[in-house]
Amino acid sequence: MRTDLHDASNAADPEAVDKRFAGSFMKQGMCSKCRSLDSPGGKVRYCGRCRTTAYCSKECAKADWAEHKHQCESIRTTLDEDIASYVADGGQKKDFFKTRGDIKSWSNEVPGLRNELDLLAWKHRGEAVIIRVSGCETDIDGSGLRIEVVPRSSWDTDPPDLVEFSDVFLKSLRQRHSATSFDPNKEFALVKKMMHPVHSGSNNVIPMRAFVIRRFDHLAIRGVKIVEALVAGTGGEELTDAFAYLKGSILSSHPPDHVAQILQTFGNRSAYLCGRTTPHNSAPIPGRAFHNEIAYMILHQLDLEVDVRLTGLRNAAHLNGREGALRCSDPANSDRFKVVLDDGTCVSVLASNFVHIRRGNYRRRSPERSP
Repeated sequence: MRTDLHDASNAADPEAVDKRFAGSFMKQGMCSKCRSLDSPGGKVRYCGRCRTTAYCSKECAKADWAEHKHQCESIRTTLDEDIASYVADGGQKKDFFKTRGDIKSWSNEVPGLRNELDLLAWKHRGEAVIIRVSGCETDIDGSGLRIEVVPRSSWDTDPPDLVEFSDVFLKSLRQRHSATSFDPNKEFALVKKMMHPVHSGSNNVIPMRAFVIRRFDHLAIRGVKIVEALVAGTGGEELTDAFAYLKGSILSSHPPDHVAQILQTFGNRSAYLCGRTTPHNSAPIPGRAFHNEIAYMILHQLDLEVDVRLTGLRNAAHLNGREGALRCSDPANSDRFKVVLDDGTCVSVLASNFVHIRRGNYRRRSPERSP
């Protein structure tokens, strides 16, 4: 590739790759050839022609050139169009790569959004869709974000329905989707569109777009499968799987003493709800109420909404059948949970008085519904 590969860590020319942007970009994506994620302290390299396609090494870049060369020109043309549009809207050319890097990392700052996007894309993985998320940089909690599933019929037709995208961009999109290295069971296409200030402190905003191929995070995918199994059954097998998932995945980053404390709490809750003691470091005793608690914990750790339907209430029987979102444990009573019903009413119920339900796609926990 001769000079067609740039070392991002040494690039100073904004016409090539902004070195301030390079580090955050690879954290979002992966090597376009071997699909490995970057390692801490590792150098990020980009194709010097399109200045967009990332590689973990020169070897991977050279090995990928036979396939990448068919996409490279259209990717570069799309990039030039985006830069020209950015400058025409009032941005400075030297800031383009930094701004685009901000867009790529922006959605990762919204709790639960990454998991929501992964689960939506996983649901449609066999349909060659694009997931599109749009919003404003000032929308810190993500309450104003818009998420769409763009079917193939909207972008892979002639003429396309996506009038907001140029022919060059759509050509690049088709090429990437049809590339032999693209695996819909491992990755998906994501378009991020954000209204970004022209410069820091400015009230004037300009639209910015970033297209990425993102690898699925199977932590969320496996987590919701376990939740669905917990909701459907009351046996020990589902609880054993959930217990192993929590220890090996969600709790793996916690200090050992903290994990031990949490697992002991599980055992104590199981004994309290089921009337039997759980052996040390083993899966708790199954039971509907305890299944509900574990399902809630998994979804809560993934920052996903926990939809429930009230049931079995005696003193407040009129609330049975009402639906809402489970927000948190009741600080006034550790045996109870706070549920915000769809009409805004907040109630405190036992784990045995609600069932988990699915209401459409999994979605991130809403900041607007906190009690």
